[in-house]
Order: sequence, then C-alpha cells, then structure tokens
Amino acid sequence: MAFEKLVSAPKAALSFDEPATISLTKRGKAKLPSLHLGLKKELVEKTSLSNNQRVSLLIGTGDDAGVARLIADHEGALKICITGAGGAIIHAGKTDHFGAETRERVGIVGEIIDENTIELTLPAWALQD
Repeated sequence: MAFEKLVSAPKAALSFDEPATISLTKRGKAKLPSLHLGLKKELVEKTSLSNNQRVSLLIGTGDDAGVARLIADHEGALKICITGAGGAIIHAGKTDHFGAETRERVGIVGEIIDENTIELTLPAWALQD
C-alpha cells in the first residue's frame, strides 16, 4: 500500500483594502448562518485586544444603525483569536439578526474608538428594514 503526504494550500491573507471583513456562512443543513469578523493586523495593533480575550459585539440601532462596536469585556460572550499573521478572527456564532441567508466575505471600515473598542461600518445587507 502506498501513501502520499497531503499538502494543503496556504491560507490567503485578507485581500481587501478595508481593515476588517464580515461574512455569514452555513455548514451542512444549518438553518441559521454563523457570523464571522476578521481584523487586519494594523487594526489589532492599535488596540489592547489580545488572543482569547473576551469581547462583546454591540449592534447599533436608531441613529447608530449601520455600525457595530467590538468592545473588550471580561464577561463578553465572544473571544478574539489572534492569527499567526497578527490579525484577528471573531466567530460570533449563529444568528438570524442579519437574515437567514449566507453572505460572502466583504471588506468593511474599522475605526479605533479607544484602546478597547473598534467600530465597524456594516455592509448594506446588514441593515434591517
């Protein structure tokens, strides 16, 4: 019996000009999509956020509709995962807040509010009617 070593393709770096990304994905027969956020190294370095740190994701309403804030919060439900390249990934879990359909990853604006807070400008599909 012969065996060949499987060689995986290298992971692609974020190929967006914007400092952050957002997507909704589903696996298998999942009814609800999972929300994923990505942050470039340049954005993460301007904060105090660290690997496995707990954060909360706040979605703007009213005058703040269309933006979200990622805030360091020791009681937060989410965790930051710092990548080998220094960026970050946040798996925000399953949600129907933005609808039940998947959405391709898109670049979004991310701005530092303070060392513990990043404000993200959400894409048009994330705005609720």
